[in-house]
Amino acid sequence: MLTTGSCLCGDIRWECNPEPETNMHHHCHCSICRKAHGAPFVSFVGVGHNHFRWLTNEKSLMHYKASAESVYARTFCPRCGSACPIHAAGQMYMPAGCLDGDPGVRPNRHIFAGPQHNPLWFPITDGLPQYESFGEGSPPLPVVQRRNLIETSTALIAGSCVCGKVEFHITEPFIKIHKCHCRRCQKGRSAAHATNGIGHSRAVKFVRGEDNLTSYKVADADLFKQVFCSDCGSLMPEIYPKHELSCVSLGALDTDPGRDADDNIYVAYRAPWYEITDGLVCYDEAPPNGYT
Repeated sequence: MLTTGSCLCGDIRWECNPEPETNMHHHCHCSICRKAHGAPFVSFVGVGHNHFRWLTNEKSLMHYKASAESVYARTFCPRCGSACPIHAAGQMYMPAGCLDGDPGVRPNRHIFAGPQHNPLWFPITDGLPQYESFGEGSPPLPVVQRRNLIETSTALIAGSCVCGKVEFHITEPFIKIHKCHCRRCQKGRSAAHATNGIGHSRAVKFVRGEDNLTSYKVADADLFKQVFCSDCGSLMPEIYPKHELSCVSLGALDTDPGRDADDNIYVAYRAPWYEITDGLVCYDEAPPNGYT
């Protein structure tokens, strides 16, 4: 089934043709994917080169290797920060959240689902098989850790990007945590949904690297923008001074926020390949009592 995909701003576009029998659609919970996308997990569809074609601006992509041992480089749009397809082992691995339509394949497993990678604030509730690595017998993947943040107080939430050039603290508990299924969050996080911690703008304190951030605002949005590390593309906190609010992608956190999400919002736009099984209240559009 021919399917197109793009980043949030639309500068980077591609098309692919996943075969129905493909066995490559999985949810990855590794700490690198979580931080790079700012989401609790990332769903990938893998196709061979003969089933994939770049349509626009392939040469403008930013590339980042999480470690010297990495066998592939992650890619992201330099304008909006959306993660884009990855070339590895003769395959193109596309983050399904960026696809424009239904790819015709469904997730078949969770990988890196063990406690080293999957955060406490995102319990896995569906019935798909779970593996602590790529699969049975596969090698482990490095865990992204920021050891210098362990000394933070129990009242503080800490976070950082994959490359570590940007670090931040949250000095107050989140007011609300929403799992957002809107198309902007899907494209922006390149994932099934975002998990956004909403709090006061005064609570976000950048420890270092604030000058390394790039910001992209969707033209017709009042409260939606992407803020990301210019070097590795990891999504970082968004601050809205006019509203005195902040929005933090929980995937960027290094410490546990101490609570789970409150609800699922904009589920009318849920990705066709993702099933909501967490038992939380669902709203077709925005939460009726506001984001806070």
